[in-house]
Amino acid sequence: MKHLTILSIALSLLSFGYGIQYVGDRTEVWDQGKRLDFNWCLREQLKLHPSMQPQDLVKLCFQGAFGAEHAIPDENRAKQFLEDEFKQVEPAQTPLFEIISPDVCRVNIAEWKRQGIPSTWLLRLFIASTKVVPDGKQVFENLIATATEMVRQNQAPFTLKAWEDYLAEYRKGGIKAVHHSQGYRDAEKPAYRIVSTRFIPLFKILEKAATLNDGSVRVVAFDGRCASGKTTLAKMLQNILDAELIQMDDFFLPPDVRTPERQAEPGGNVHYERFEAEVLKYIKQPVPFEYRIFDCKIQDYKGKREIGTKPWRIVEGAYSFHPRFGDYADIRVFSNINPREQMRRILNRNGEQQAQVYRTRWIPMEEKYIRTCNVLQRSHIVIGDELE
Repeated sequence: MKHLTILSIALSLLSFGYGIQYVGDRTEVWDQGKRLDFNWCLREQLKLHPSMQPQDLVKLCFQGAFGAEHAIPDENRAKQFLEDEFKQVEPAQTPLFEIISPDVCRVNIAEWKRQGIPSTWLLRLFIASTKVVPDGKQVFENLIATATEMVRQNQAPFTLKAWEDYLAEYRKGGIKAVHHSQGYRDAEKPAYRIVSTRFIPLFKILEKAATLNDGSVRVVAFDGRCASGKTTLAKMLQNILDAELIQMDDFFLPPDVRTPERQAEPGGNVHYERFEAEVLKYIKQPVPFEYRIFDCKIQDYKGKREIGTKPWRIVEGAYSFHPRFGDYADIRVFSNINPREQMRRILNRNGEQQAQVYRTRWIPMEEKYIRTCNVLQRSHIVIGDELE
């Protein structure tokens, strides 16, 4: 079986402590070392929504398997639908999101609106969650089987006969999306958008970003341990905020600066002088700028990266919290990972030879910087595994 790249991201020290693992096209959700399956999701949904009827359970299984695949015939229409619904829904304190399957959560518009998070960000999350999943039908049948067993055990607010009768009628038309039942709509007043659980790590960042979204230039910085998922998260956030992205890998130390004394310095393994001159000087100004890219493969500069005038800018990479840079970032996010998982990923990604270099050289430099420069303590948000 071909090796599946797995990106593990667990949210510790946040209001929701879920871990997310990518496994091919599918996702796993973990909580305190336990993998959350559809049984768990369904039990939670039955507690939250006691008005659920067979039709609503089929809808849950369909969304849990296919996500938002069926929901966007046209992005402009999707935008108009959301804007219209956003105007109609009253702000209310509810869970920001509800996990309905390991792959999918429902983001509640009432809470999104109550927190003042822009509807545009929710639309981008929704659209980014839309993709065709090749195993959707099989997953749907698996979820239906799980739901049937739960109904058989009298854990649903309707009988097994009612469930089987509805399911038999439903299957006559093939597997398709359905609306919520009228009883559910009257009692629950559902208003949500389907979003991939892969975006759960971003929610706390978006909550904080919404409090700063006044049109002025704002900066989110991602620092953290290597192989912890910083780049993946930053690129996801870039898409949702429509932000500019600056990567610290572009500021690798050139050979003439890479002295033993420099690399022994806490945080010395980055060209901070050039970051200060080419980025820090302009990053909070509403003007375009550019900086040189250092290419590690050729050990020299190769091209420039242009940064436009978008109000959100993201700085991603180790050493982005360097004390020399001061408090330039409005939101500082630290991406954490435990040592065992860190080495597993590096080994899979880089091979044994490079893994040894990371183990003996790069990781000790990072750890010295994190410890000496109080990087964790200076973070606003910590995303990642607790250290073992």
